[in-house]
Amino acid sequence: MKKIFLAISAFAILTGSHSQTAFHKFLPVADRDGFLYRTCQTSDGGFVSVGRVSDPATFDNDFLILKTDASGIASWIKKYSADESEEFTDVAETADGGVVAAGSSFNMNTFISKAVLKKFSSAGVSQWSRSYSMSGHSAGAKKVAKDASGNIYVLGAVAVDGSSDDYFIMKLDAGGNILAQHTFGTPDFDYPLAFLRKGNGDFFICGWNNTSTGENIHLLKINADMTVAWNKKISGTARYFAYDMRERSDGDIVLAGRYDDLVNSYDILICTLDDASGEQVWARSYSAAEGPGTYAYGLTITSGDAIAVTGPVETSVEGAFVLATDAAGNLNWSNRYGIPGFAGKGYGIAAADDGGYMVCGPLSNSSNAIVQLIKTNAEGDLPCNSVGYEILSGPLTLPMQSITVTAGNANLSAQEITLNETSYGSLETICTGTGIADIRDQAIKVSPNPTDGRFTVTTPGMYAGAKVIVVNAAGINVLDSNMPQGETANSVSKTFSIDIPAGLYLLSIGNGKQKAARKLFISK
Repeated sequence: MKKIFLAISAFAILTGSHSQTAFHKFLPVADRDGFLYRTCQTSDGGFVSVGRVSDPATFDNDFLILKTDASGIASWIKKYSADESEEFTDVAETADGGVVAAGSSFNMNTFISKAVLKKFSSAGVSQWSRSYSMSGHSAGAKKVAKDASGNIYVLGAVAVDGSSDDYFIMKLDAGGNILAQHTFGTPDFDYPLAFLRKGNGDFFICGWNNTSTGENIHLLKINADMTVAWNKKISGTARYFAYDMRERSDGDIVLAGRYDDLVNSYDILICTLDDASGEQVWARSYSAAEGPGTYAYGLTITSGDAIAVTGPVETSVEGAFVLATDAAGNLNWSNRYGIPGFAGKGYGIAAADDGGYMVCGPLSNSSNAIVQLIKTNAEGDLPCNSVGYEILSGPLTLPMQSITVTAGNANLSAQEITLNETSYGSLETICTGTGIADIRDQAIKVSPNPTDGRFTVTTPGMYAGAKVIVVNAAGINVLDSNMPQGETANSVSKTFSIDIPAGLYLLSIGNGKQKAARKLFISK
């Protein structure tokens, strides 16, 4: 929003930290599109991500799942297909160290969908595949969670009365057999978007409530005995969406999504709600200072209840971003990731055990890229293709009201299904390294910094002849030069002078072997 908001710098002065693995990779598949919706870190330190592979000529989708190690090397990448249009939308590690993926299949002849779950071993071996459906009614799985006993919980939507969708929650055993199932519905169309199961057995559902007066966020707290504790609808003159939900250490709930006042471009919405009452603790919107629409598809919470979200930047050259705040929503940093010739988005995000973040989403270009994985360090930096992104932020008051909710029992039945498996090769690397942490380990200096535009870069001798680029927040190069030659020197220095507006920029240095970056402050 471009109102009376406080402009917050997306850059923070870097302090020391340990080196962290960072990379940017993509999966190339000829003549196909793709999507990755969600990612999670597994107990072996790697990551598993799920989505779909699409045929743009027929609009047919197939399930996609890929597993990497901590450094981004693919352990296994698989596509699964039947005679329908399929996609995975969520994934979780199971109690036995395997993974379970949840999604839906849609019959393009009958226009009826089924919920689908598929279980894999940690090595990617298929263990079972099941669909869950009601005769003559559409059903779809959106989210999946697990408990310590090995049970699996699924959030989805089912057309109970044949016309409008209600939420369903299924409890499955480790083999995918139905143990219990329940529905929760409002008088309106209910579409599930986020799901959370607490350790005490309570559930939270976040959905899209579409009415004649607008598009709203619907929130439900379900007790462990499947009774409704409270429900809230965030609804007013603006439009509200929430795409992801996480639990804080104090038990309160964090939502991330989109806020649209119907005047300006979309903004990122982040809010914290009280666990016991569902009332707002705090809420803020975050908008790109340069104007394009931004919103949060994925959310993760790290130590100290710090928050990170990812989503798209809607410009002529699409890009992904990660925005990080403290527990109160105050911005720590925001970085944008864009590659010339590529169109990509951030969709899912997971906190990594090294302090960094894994981001997944779609990617497309003329080289048949279909999906991407971005692994950053703790400051959101990459060895390439990342730039600080200025964000404006301001508080919001969320208009809350209650809505009638009816609880019932679902009548889904399980069926074993056969899916055709195709394995893909390795991921292609766009860049890899240890990200901006390299700077703090090397004696690279930029002084003075802040500067009026004249500054000196001093590097170890290994950076002799290296390319020096300064990029503004829009991703445009404002300096493209080189360090002096002299490979035998212990260090090399060069003074640069550029006439550019005051602001925050990214200075990067690379020679094909080493890469580093530094935030450059221009003050006039």
